Amino acid sequence: MNLKQKYWHSRSPDERRRLALAGVIILVLIAWLLGQQLLNWKQNGERWQQLSQQSEQLLLSVPMQEADWRQLLQQHDLLAQELSPVGDGWQLRGQGMELEAVQRLVRDASARGWYSRDWQLDNRGDEVQFAFLFQAINLREGSI
Repeated sequence: MNLKQKYWHSRSPDERRRLALAGVIILVLIAWLLGQQLLNWKQNGERWQQLSQQSEQLLLSVPMQEADWRQLLQQHDLLAQELSPVGDGWQLRGQGMELEAVQRLVRDASARGWYSRDWQLDNRGDEVQFAFLFQAINLREGSI
């Protein structure tokens, strides 16, 4: 017999049963703790997967060049007086005949992922003067 077996057999039968029961309880607790950790790990993995899928659904701004803005203005019968890139946005100044046309411009720019960070409107009689600074909501790096 080796030393461990001698030590085990030197204990009384009641003490051996208590030690065996304590060992089983310890193993059950360890298994339970490991199970909890694995469950948390799985739930966190699922949560990250959901967040990844949600981030793919976020609105990405359509890159807009000067010609794109001019075409958008033209679609709404608006005349551009100034159209220039400013930082990572676009400055638009112009005029039109209807306030609704300017509202449609803002709505269409929004649908493309651009919002008006700064704006001015002047509705004088039969003419609407406007100025907008459009900013991309979520643009990929290196594209305006």
